[in-house]
Amino acid sequence: MKIKKYESNEIIIVLSIIFIIITITLFVSLFKRKEYKYDELTGIVLGDNLLIIVAEEKTRKTIYNNSSMYLNSKKEKYKIVEDNGVILTKDKNKYYELLVKIKFDKKYKSNDTIKLSIKTEKMRLIEMFKIIWEGG
Repeated sequence: MKIKKYESNEIIIVLSIIFIIITITLFVSLFKRKEYKYDELTGIVLGDNLLIIVAEEKTRKTIYNNSSMYLNSKKEKYKIVEDNGVILTKDKNKYYELLVKIKFDKKYKSNDTIKLSIKTEKMRLIEMFKIIWEGG
């Protein structure tokens, strides 16, 4: 008896092997690839290219360790002009005031707030998906 095309299992076996190879490749890339995690900061415009940032100790260390921040989706270099030390203690958390010089648009006036992003750490993509899945 002659085997018909739709009765052949070769296509199913080949497609299954291709699917398994693609799945394994995807999981390996999720484990190997790393992306940065970002913290969002709020700065208050003080004057011409000067911002005041109030940050916790961990964020303060991150600011000292980095040399650039993201402002309006653009990477900008910054310089810490002054560190006024601890200005507030709340619930055993110490908050520090930093005066930072960073280039920003002239549309911001004194006492406006600006959202900044700063790189904190590298994480594997699979860890990021795990955090998202758990809702944290």
